[in-house]
Amino acid sequence: MMKATRTMYFDASPDEVLEFLFDDAIVSPGTTMASVYEAPDTVGSAYEWTFRVLGTTHRGVTIITGYVPGERLEFRNFGAFEGTAEWITMPENGGTRAIATVEARVTIPLVGRLFDPMLERMFDQELEFGKREFDKLRKEVVTAT
Repeated sequence: MMKATRTMYFDASPDEVLEFLFDDAIVSPGTTMASVYEAPDTVGSAYEWTFRVLGTTHRGVTIITGYVPGERLEFRNFGAFEGTAEWITMPENGGTRAIATVEARVTIPLVGRLFDPMLERMFDQELEFGKREFDKLRKEVVTAT
């Protein structure tokens, strides 16, 4: 199982950072995400996703398992890769320090562990993509006001 933790800084409030993570319209190229159930208190909300890697499409579901506005978001993935992820946010210097932790594995028996390095690279690429998109959207909002 791949385990990784990354820390990032956002020039925005913790609430804005966590709200961004719920936007299923912002996904990296080759990926789709669609809300399939929106729970009243967020916990229990579910999203179906697909992504392409090595020329094949993989599918799964993400379910929100924990949410504290402005502080924490936890979810569990099922399908082509399984595992958990957690985002912890805290105010820092007028912005937000965010800590993203993931534990995941590819669900191919016997050889799944061979994909751990690829999963970690994908995690890093997703974080970089998300940070760029967040910064771009934030800049557009600031420019428009």
